[in-house]
Amino acid sequence: MLEQLVRLVSDLELYLFMEVIYDVSVLAQAQRYPKARTGVFRVVDNVARGLASSPECNLHFCVSESINEPIEFLSRDAQLRDVDLALSNSARLKLTLYNQIHKLTDRVELAPSAMSATMFKTARKGVYSLANFIGHHGQVLRTKDLAADVYHSPFHPLPEQTRGQNGMKRFLTVYDLIPTIYPQFFETDLKELFAQILNSLRPDDFAFCISECTKHDLCNYRPDLDPARVFVTPLAASEVFFACTDTQRLSQTRSRYHIPEGAQYFLGLSTLEPRKNIEQLIKCFARLVKEEALDDLYLVLVGTHGWNYGGILTTLEKDEFLKQRIIVTGYVPDEDLAPLYSGSLGFIYLSLYEGFGLPLLEAMQCGAPLISSNTSAIPEVVGDAGLMFAPSDEDEICHAMLRLYKDQELRERMSRRSLERSRLFTWERTVSETIAGYKAALG
Repeated sequence: MLEQLVRLVSDLELYLFMEVIYDVSVLAQAQRYPKARTGVFRVVDNVARGLASSPECNLHFCVSESINEPIEFLSRDAQLRDVDLALSNSARLKLTLYNQIHKLTDRVELAPSAMSATMFKTARKGVYSLANFIGHHGQVLRTKDLAADVYHSPFHPLPEQTRGQNGMKRFLTVYDLIPTIYPQFFETDLKELFAQILNSLRPDDFAFCISECTKHDLCNYRPDLDPARVFVTPLAASEVFFACTDTQRLSQTRSRYHIPEGAQYFLGLSTLEPRKNIEQLIKCFARLVKEEALDDLYLVLVGTHGWNYGGILTTLEKDEFLKQRIIVTGYVPDEDLAPLYSGSLGFIYLSLYEGFGLPLLEAMQCGAPLISSNTSAIPEVVGDAGLMFAPSDEDEICHAMLRLYKDQELRERMSRRSLERSRLFTWERTVSETIAGYKAALG
């Protein structure tokens, strides 16, 4: 009986007081570049907040890779500012140097003369060399941090310093393996970074995958990994995505992005790059409005320019009709996305391959009817809430768009299904399953 009681107390201590180090490099990077606040940023931000509020974790943050000083933004965040920053002195110095590099870059751009610009460039080069040297020879964590139960990187490579530490369980979040499946859609630098991230994962480590599809791809690519060490933690959409019914806000958002008042529109949202199959969406839309003579229908494309986006813009530039009926907004801040999703006839997402497809879930949470690809992880997200087709099936996609355009009852029915389906995905569930993964590894 005494032995069982001791074991029970030990288990309770494990579950209630897990020492977890969580890498928030992605959050630090987004402070410099707000347009980087896309899917991975949303995941890291929401999981960080969930872990910070969990009574089961004693949370520490670290920054293994950064382009900006992280302490400033953390200290301004009421929910995150009390989380301990697990960083060695050399790591703190490196981050401070990177912050100086960016200040020098600003000075180069604002320099009053060529001589001043040259001076700042020289100084920047020296600081960069020093930061790079420290990055190669310094350590990320303090010595005492190596006694933590869990080290979790939600994107960047697992630091070599954490390997082989007695009792520490290392976790890497894997979003997709698209660079290995479709390498033609990525630049060489990104493919190399991706390989570096995956290669940091050892057979005795653990992984979180954001879909069953990604887990399947990872286990196929790395047969040395035990599938029992790979946990699936589906994502969720932020609370900023909701069914917006405020007519004034809907109208103001339309006006801000030059969508004609009273016009109908389909919405596409993604980084503008070949993998997202934007050219197919444009082709289907052009065919629909020309064949059916739909004078009041527009296509709104939201997203930043990605890799090799020139072909997409060329397609638009060479067709005067498309230039008038397709609105390319560029980057749109979060506060404008709910009105854009909510005011659309439907959200169309014809991506060739996804590890999850977070925009689909955002659209569903806003009550938008869906037309999407039926590939990769997309069916896991959409379920029976949307109309799914092969991304190359132009006839079926055009027909589905026409149905949504003409049939208000269908749109209302699909809107309800979107809202119902979206309720299955919450950040509370994601965080809960993340913590369950920690427990399984430690248990």
